[in-house]
Amino acid sequence: MALDHKQTIVLSSKIFGKDQKFKAEIQGINADSITVELSSTPVEIPAGTPLSVWFWDEAAIFSFETEALTPKNSIVSRFTIKRPENVKKSFKRNYKRVRIKLQAVIKEVNLPEKENVYITDLSASGAKVVAKSGRSQGGSIKISFTLPDGQEFEEIGCDIMRVTKLKTGLVEYGLEFKVLSKLRQQKIFDFIATSILSGQVQVIE
Repeated sequence: MALDHKQTIVLSSKIFGKDQKFKAEIQGINADSITVELSSTPVEIPAGTPLSVWFWDEAAIFSFETEALTPKNSIVSRFTIKRPENVKKSFKRNYKRVRIKLQAVIKEVNLPEKENVYITDLSASGAKVVAKSGRSQGGSIKISFTLPDGQEFEEIGCDIMRVTKLKTGLVEYGLEFKVLSKLRQQKIFDFIATSILSGQVQVIE
Protein backbone atom coordinates (compact mmCIF):
# COMPACT_ATOMS: atom_id res chain seq x y z
CA MET A 1 0.00 0.00 0.00
CA ALA A 2 1.51 3.33 -1.11
CA LEU A 3 1.08 6.60 0.74
CA ASP A 4 -0.66 9.32 -1.26
CA HIS A 5 -0.90 13.10 -1.23
CA LYS A 6 -3.95 14.31 0.78
CA GLN A 7 -4.30 10.92 2.46
CA THR A 8 -5.70 10.93 6.00
CA ILE A 9 -3.46 9.38 8.68
CA VAL A 10 -3.52 8.99 12.46
CA LEU A 11 -0.35 9.61 14.49
CA SER A 12 0.19 8.29 18.01
CA SER A 13 2.99 8.99 20.48
CA LYS A 14 3.89 9.51 24.12
CA ILE A 15 4.69 13.22 24.36
CA PHE A 16 5.90 14.61 27.69
CA GLY A 17 4.75 11.38 29.36
CA LYS A 18 1.21 11.52 27.95
CA ASP A 19 -0.23 9.21 25.27
CA GLN A 20 -1.63 11.34 22.45
CA LYS A 21 -3.26 10.73 19.07
CA PHE A 22 -3.60 13.19 16.22
CA LYS A 23 -5.48 13.06 12.93
CA ALA A 24 -3.54 14.56 10.03
CA GLU A 25 -3.36 14.80 6.27
CA ILE A 26 -0.33 14.17 4.06
CA GLN A 27 0.72 17.36 2.26
CA GLY A 28 3.84 16.16 0.48
CA ILE A 29 6.09 13.14 0.01
CA ASN A 30 9.75 13.06 -1.01
CA ALA A 31 12.56 10.52 -0.87
CA ASP A 32 13.36 10.89 2.84
CA SER A 33 10.41 12.57 4.51
CA ILE A 34 6.65 13.13 4.54
CA THR A 35 5.03 16.48 5.26
CA VAL A 36 1.82 16.28 7.30
CA GLU A 37 -0.70 18.81 8.58
CA LEU A 38 -2.67 18.21 11.77
CA SER A 39 -6.46 18.45 11.71
CA SER A 40 -6.37 19.75 15.29
CA THR A 41 -4.83 22.87 16.82
CA PRO A 42 -0.99 23.15 16.85
CA VAL A 43 0.83 20.98 19.39
CA GLU A 44 4.37 20.76 20.70
CA ILE A 45 6.14 17.74 19.19
CA PRO A 46 9.85 17.68 20.06
CA ALA A 47 12.27 16.73 17.28
CA GLY A 48 13.05 13.02 17.29
CA THR A 49 9.77 12.04 18.99
CA PRO A 50 8.91 8.42 18.04
CA LEU A 51 5.58 8.18 16.21
CA SER A 52 3.29 5.31 15.27
CA VAL A 53 1.33 6.08 12.11
CA TRP A 54 -1.81 4.39 10.75
CA PHE A 55 -3.57 4.85 7.43
CA TRP A 56 -6.06 2.87 5.38
CA ASP A 57 -7.31 2.23 1.85
CA GLU A 58 -10.71 0.90 0.74
CA ALA A 59 -10.45 -2.23 2.89
CA ALA A 60 -7.28 -2.60 4.97
CA ILE A 61 -5.48 -0.71 7.74
CA PHE A 62 -1.68 -0.24 7.58
CA SER A 63 0.90 1.11 10.03
CA PHE A 64 4.55 2.09 10.35
CA GLU A 65 6.96 3.50 12.93
CA THR A 66 8.78 6.77 12.34
CA GLU A 67 9.99 9.93 14.11
CA ALA A 68 9.21 13.65 14.02
CA LEU A 69 11.60 15.92 12.14
CA THR A 70 10.22 19.11 13.70
CA PRO A 71 12.43 22.06 14.63
CA LYS A 72 13.63 21.94 18.24
CA ASN A 73 11.07 23.04 20.88
CA SER A 74 8.46 24.03 18.31
CA ILE A 75 4.67 24.14 18.44
CA VAL A 76 3.46 23.02 15.04
CA SER A 77 0.40 22.11 12.98
CA ARG A 78 2.44 21.31 9.84
CA PHE A 79 5.69 19.35 10.10
CA THR A 80 7.67 16.50 8.57
CA ILE A 81 8.19 12.91 9.62
CA LYS A 82 10.81 10.45 8.49
CA ARG A 83 9.67 8.35 5.53
CA PRO A 84 9.33 4.70 6.63
CA GLU A 85 11.36 1.83 5.25
CA ASN A 86 8.64 -0.72 6.00
CA VAL A 87 4.84 -0.58 6.12
CA LYS A 88 2.85 -3.45 7.58
CA LYS A 89 -0.79 -4.49 7.48
CA SER A 90 -2.10 -4.02 11.00
CA PHE A 91 -4.81 -6.69 10.97
CA LYS A 92 -5.16 -10.12 9.37
CA ARG A 93 -8.60 -9.60 7.87
CA ASN A 94 -9.18 -7.26 4.94
CA TYR A 95 -12.65 -6.18 6.00
CA LYS A 96 -12.41 -5.43 9.71
CA ARG A 97 -15.25 -6.61 11.95
CA VAL A 98 -15.89 -4.62 15.10
CA ARG A 99 -18.14 -5.11 18.11
CA ILE A 100 -20.78 -2.41 18.28
CA LYS A 101 -24.30 -1.93 19.63
CA LEU A 102 -26.29 -0.05 17.06
CA GLN A 103 -30.02 0.24 16.59
CA ALA A 104 -31.27 -0.80 13.16
CA VAL A 105 -34.46 -1.68 11.29
CA ILE A 106 -34.95 -4.71 9.04
CA LYS A 107 -37.76 -5.59 6.65
CA GLU A 108 -38.61 -8.22 4.08
CA VAL A 109 -37.71 -7.22 0.53
CA ASN A 110 -41.30 -6.94 -0.77
CA LEU A 111 -43.22 -6.33 2.47
CA PRO A 112 -43.81 -3.05 4.37
CA GLU A 113 -43.60 -4.47 7.92
CA LYS A 114 -40.46 -3.46 9.81
CA GLU A 115 -38.70 -4.86 12.90
CA ASN A 116 -36.38 -3.04 15.28
CA VAL A 117 -33.13 -4.95 15.83
CA TYR A 118 -29.61 -4.40 17.14
CA ILE A 119 -26.39 -4.64 15.14
CA THR A 120 -23.75 -6.32 17.33
CA ASP A 121 -20.97 -6.86 14.77
CA LEU A 122 -20.27 -4.61 11.77
CA SER A 123 -17.92 -4.61 8.79
CA ALA A 124 -17.96 -2.95 5.37
CA SER A 125 -19.23 -6.20 3.87
CA GLY A 126 -21.89 -7.24 6.38
CA ALA A 127 -23.25 -7.32 9.91
CA LYS A 128 -24.61 -9.50 12.67
CA VAL A 129 -27.99 -8.49 14.06
CA VAL A 130 -30.08 -9.73 16.96
CA ALA A 131 -33.83 -9.91 16.33
CA LYS A 132 -36.99 -11.29 17.93
CA SER A 133 -38.50 -12.99 14.87
CA GLY A 134 -37.12 -16.02 13.05
CA ARG A 135 -36.13 -16.10 9.39
CA SER A 136 -34.53 -18.76 7.20
CA GLN A 137 -30.89 -18.97 6.14
CA GLY A 138 -30.58 -18.10 2.47
CA GLY A 139 -33.35 -15.51 2.58
CA SER A 140 -33.04 -11.81 1.77
CA ILE A 141 -33.93 -8.70 3.77
CA LYS A 142 -33.22 -4.98 3.81
CA ILE A 143 -31.53 -3.18 6.72
CA SER A 144 -31.43 0.52 7.66
CA PHE A 145 -29.20 2.11 10.30
CA THR A 146 -27.41 5.31 11.29
CA LEU A 147 -23.75 5.27 12.32
CA PRO A 148 -22.69 7.14 15.48
CA ASP A 149 -21.16 9.85 13.28
CA GLY A 150 -24.60 10.57 11.78
CA GLN A 151 -24.23 8.83 8.41
CA GLU A 152 -27.49 7.17 7.38
CA PHE A 153 -27.83 3.94 5.41
CA GLU A 154 -31.30 3.15 4.13
CA GLU A 155 -32.59 -0.27 3.08
CA ILE A 156 -29.34 -2.03 2.19
CA GLY A 157 -30.13 -5.33 0.50
CA CYS A 158 -28.73 -8.31 2.45
CA ASP A 159 -28.52 -12.08 2.20
CA ILE A 160 -29.02 -14.07 5.42
CA MET A 161 -25.88 -16.22 5.57
CA ARG A 162 -26.30 -17.70 9.08
CA VAL A 163 -29.10 -18.06 11.62
CA THR A 164 -28.35 -18.79 15.29
CA LYS A 165 -30.92 -19.19 18.06
CA LEU A 166 -29.64 -17.60 21.26
CA LYS A 167 -30.28 -18.81 24.81
CA THR A 168 -32.24 -15.61 25.45
CA GLY A 169 -34.84 -16.68 22.90
CA LEU A 170 -33.67 -14.08 20.40
CA VAL A 171 -32.25 -14.89 16.97
CA GLU A 172 -28.88 -13.78 15.56
CA TYR A 173 -28.50 -13.29 11.81
CA GLY A 174 -25.23 -13.12 9.92
CA LEU A 175 -25.90 -10.74 7.03
CA GLU A 176 -23.91 -10.08 3.88
CA PHE A 177 -24.48 -6.72 2.19
CA LYS A 178 -25.43 -7.35 -1.46
CA VAL A 179 -26.75 -3.99 -2.68
CA LEU A 180 -24.20 -1.44 -1.50
CA SER A 181 -22.21 0.96 -3.68
CA LYS A 182 -18.43 1.23 -3.38
CA LEU A 183 -18.85 4.76 -2.02
CA ARG A 184 -21.27 3.71 0.73
CA GLN A 185 -19.09 0.71 1.55
CA GLN A 186 -16.08 3.02 1.85
CA LYS A 187 -18.01 5.28 4.23
CA ILE A 188 -18.67 2.33 6.54
CA PHE A 189 -15.02 1.29 6.41
CA ASP A 190 -13.81 4.85 7.10
CA PHE A 191 -16.01 4.93 10.22
CA ILE A 192 -14.68 1.52 11.32
CA ALA A 193 -11.03 2.49 10.70
CA THR A 194 -11.25 5.77 12.64
CA SER A 195 -13.17 4.05 15.47
CA ILE A 196 -10.50 1.33 15.73
CA LEU A 197 -7.67 3.84 15.81
CA SER A 198 -9.39 5.99 18.42
CA GLY A 199 -10.00 2.95 20.62
CA GLN A 200 -13.80 3.32 20.50
CA VAL A 201 -14.52 -0.21 19.25
CA GLN A 202 -13.10 -3.70 19.65
CA VAL A 203 -11.77 -5.55 16.61
CA ILE A 204 -13.00 -9.11 16.00
CA GLU A 205 -10.15 -11.16 14.52
